[in-house]
Amino acid sequence: EPYRCFCVFFFFKQKTAYEIYQCDWSSDVCSSDLADISGGAIYSLGGTTSIDNSTLSDNTATRRGGAVASQGLGSIVRINGSTITGNRAQDGGAVSNYSAEITSIANSTLSDNIADNTGGGIFNRYANLNVSSSTISGNQTLGPVGGGGIYNRTPFGFEGGEGVVLSGVTITENTTPYRGGGVLNRD
Repeated sequence: EPYRCFCVFFFFKQKTAYEIYQCDWSSDVCSSDLADISGGAIYSLGGTTSIDNSTLSDNTATRRGGAVASQGLGSIVRINGSTITGNRAQDGGAVSNYSAEITSIANSTLSDNIADNTGGGIFNRYANLNVSSSTISGNQTLGPVGGGGIYNRTPFGFEGGEGVVLSGVTITENTTPYRGGGVLNRD
């Protein structure tokens, strides 16, 4: 049985690791006096965060990452065997990976998330993203940029990485009023 978890903010000044296992985040709204609040359930700024066999649902962030936001060089997020559904943010309805080292998603489902601007499922900018053996479906953007399933604006070779790598990923029934219902890739 999953444990009930609450809004978490990870700020690592040094390379630190934190593991989350069998957690259920539901209906969290992380609020702050900060003008740029991200990560409706989890905000990782530096260090390594692993999320395994967990559910992140119905969370909201006012800026990036309705469920999970990763930001800052040295920030590594690994999501495995998890379900991320029904979350909402301005960018990255489910996950935001912004100026981070890498986010890896495996054996997971990102579904029915909403971004008011871009990246209904995943917002990836100036960071490396690897997604494998996962499903990205039913996500949507409402704004004028696009990327219903995934929005990427990371040049190949950024910080020595490959930008976005997708392997064995099902991308289906994502929508946007603009470009890239499944994936919008910009340089």
